[in-house]
Amino acid sequence: MKNVRRPTRRTFLVLPVAVPFVCGQRGPNIAPERRRYADGTTENEVFRLTDPAHSSRLPSLSGHCVARNNSVLFCSDRSGKSQVYRMDLKSGEARQLTDCAALETSSVAFLPDERSFLFIDGQSLKRFDGGRDRELYKTANVFEPGIAITDDGLSAFVTERVGERWRVVQIPVLAKATPRTLVESDQFLARLKPRPRRASLLYTRAGALHLVTFEGQTRQLKTEGRVSEVEWQPDGRTAIYLSHSAEERSQATLREIEPDSNVDRHYCKTSQFAQFARNADGSVFVGLSGSVASPLVLLLLRVTRREFPLCEHRSQKPSVPPVFTPNSQRVIFEGDRDGKPALYMIALEKLVERTDESENR
Repeated sequence: MKNVRRPTRRTFLVLPVAVPFVCGQRGPNIAPERRRYADGTTENEVFRLTDPAHSSRLPSLSGHCVARNNSVLFCSDRSGKSQVYRMDLKSGEARQLTDCAALETSSVAFLPDERSFLFIDGQSLKRFDGGRDRELYKTANVFEPGIAITDDGLSAFVTERVGERWRVVQIPVLAKATPRTLVESDQFLARLKPRPRRASLLYTRAGALHLVTFEGQTRQLKTEGRVSEVEWQPDGRTAIYLSHSAEERSQATLREIEPDSNVDRHYCKTSQFAQFARNADGSVFVGLSGSVASPLVLLLLRVTRREFPLCEHRSQKPSVPPVFTPNSQRVIFEGDRDGKPALYMIALEKLVERTDESENR
């Protein structure tokens, strides 16, 4: 069984690799706030990484917030306003990196070098690089949450509103080129996902999946139900999406779409997933259940299509996808079980084999 080890209920011990900060020196080090506890349902060991006395959020709507050197970008209002911080997952120390007037907390994402990152401050898309912020794009209109970046880091995509219309804008990150509108609609455009190894972009409109090429050719894909979340598989050949039925008690299932042939097929049922993410090689998924009775973090194996509970998240309404570390040995998720939103981490060494950290996310 590739990349999967037999599940166990034994507790785990997290032993990440130490790493210095490499993203600039804007603020002083913040002492570790990590607390360890045994999950009440599975008895697995869980780490709460941030103090719930202030709100800390995982910006994983953007996809890439955990680096190969075992540090994570997150947003916190501990200074009075939401700012970007970077935490060393071994020491637990963190440092403030931005001084934003109005940070969009879901917009933070690493560029491929993992030394620089993009974020939205008010109406400006900015690049942080070595302690400096450089504006890449500014609009008089309202940004919607999230940002998407191509694998090569050359382009970023955002959704903005112009009057009663929505548009996806392609913004050059490195080259001195003019931003351009890629697609426009009178309906909300969301969940932007650049296709790995290909010049195209997935997005949702009115609960349906659409694909647009970088030349602006767009088409609706054949999907079932209402699409709420989507992830490309690493090779970019297929995408996995979360589908909700139109029934009164909506069922959440994972389905797989192959855009080139426009073939859609059932992947597996879920325990009412509200959010999900895949690991580096697409062999394992992790989901946050939206069930009020069973608010669990669940591991889903591609080979068996079976779920295994990892721990409780106890969030009132899971709104941010969890995220794997690049080597697939840990999962980080956001939860509000202790009051305000905080970051939590659980180890997977006893469940999932290590993946190559250089693989696509």
